[in-house]
Amino acid sequence: MSVFVETLWARTEMNENSLETQIEELLQQASEYATQSIASMVEQLEEDYGTPNKLFYDYVRLMHGLEVHFLFPTLSESDRDLMVALLSARSAMVMGMSKVVAVAPGEARQELEAVTTHLKNRYADLKGQIQGHRLLERLTSLQRRIIEERFLAPPN
Repeated sequence: MSVFVETLWARTEMNENSLETQIEELLQQASEYATQSIASMVEQLEEDYGTPNKLFYDYVRLMHGLEVHFLFPTLSESDRDLMVALLSARSAMVMGMSKVVAVAPGEARQELEAVTTHLKNRYADLKGQIQGHRLLERLTSLQRRIIEERFLAPPN
């Protein structure tokens, strides 16, 4: 675990704010950590990365990966990969659900609904895998609450 991450976790644990405030602070810090890390990686990028879609999806996956690594530094790499997959599936599902509402009825809407159904099934499968691995039992109460509220809770 990096010194940066250790310092932020130590500062958070010493803070006497409410649990809800701690969760919000940690999520904000995770996002800042991921953003800073990606910014430094992009600066080092020397060649054309490829298509904009690929760059976008890789960026989102990297962002989720850095956030998960920040929030759950003690998890194994395979457990963190599972958390990243869950977070990515949840984000895609939410995006798909919002687009279905905006699309007029017709063939395009049916295709989007089919993709969204697939994403919902993928999310449910990953959620079951996390619960099956007893991953929550290996975390602090604060980390469990973050997973329950931000990863496992149904999207609004």
